[in-house]
Amino acid sequence: MQKALLSVAIIAMVAGSANAAVVYSRTAPIGPASRVNFGNFAGSPDDGVPASTVGQVHWEDVGLDQALIAGAPALEVTKITIAIRRSGTAPANSVNLFWSQYNAAATNTVDLLGAPVQPGGALNSVGSINLPARATTGFGTELYSIGNGVTPLFTTGLVYGLYTNTNIGGFGLGLQFGNNTPDAAGVTSPSGWVITPDSGQTVGTSANLLWVYDPQQVGFSGPGLGAFNGFGVASGNSMYLIIEGNAVPTPGALAIAGLGGLLAARRRR
Repeated sequence: MQKALLSVAIIAMVAGSANAAVVYSRTAPIGPASRVNFGNFAGSPDDGVPASTVGQVHWEDVGLDQALIAGAPALEVTKITIAIRRSGTAPANSVNLFWSQYNAAATNTVDLLGAPVQPGGALNSVGSINLPARATTGFGTELYSIGNGVTPLFTTGLVYGLYTNTNIGGFGLGLQFGNNTPDAAGVTSPSGWVITPDSGQTVGTSANLLWVYDPQQVGFSGPGLGAFNGFGVASGNSMYLIIEGNAVPTPGALAIAGLGGLLAARRRR
């Protein structure tokens, strides 16, 4: 009986953590590239909305292919890779990453993150990545990662039915620059998240939208205000982002896997 229970435990553990795969990949040649950084919200005097002292969070929708997640209700994320385009004299900076489950009441991709309110409730922190100061000529694109591909960073529920292909499930990934100070050459946004063309991308899908959220302006919304606004990224484009993780099956699927292990152990006895 102890062998049987051990077999069930091992099956459950493997189903939830090891051997993470790339489940979303939106990349492109990282030579000359477009970038985006809306910086700190400047305020809206006409509407009585004050300026913000922190950077706005740029949200990208992460659409996961059915073939890779098999309709799983949740995803365990183990590694995130981003591309940041920076000026030659960009000061040291940090990138704060957040995740959010999609708004369950959304009916289309425009409402994925629940605009104009905070996405799905809480602003969930993934962690921060430090960017060293640069001292070179011209802009350059740098790749940064958080997570080791094995240890879970977080687990998010997946919402289906919002893309053209209703088998696509997804969640939101947010990026915020910790420092929006101009560089020595006066470039006002010396660091930006790289925008990539959709052509040639095969892992995952995107709604070609970028949501900008200001955590200091909850309760305000509308064009030019700082709460939560959707911006179209040029048609056919998305943000440079690679997600590694494991689909989390339903409890029923795990139970069936565990039963299979139990029966196999009984046969061996």
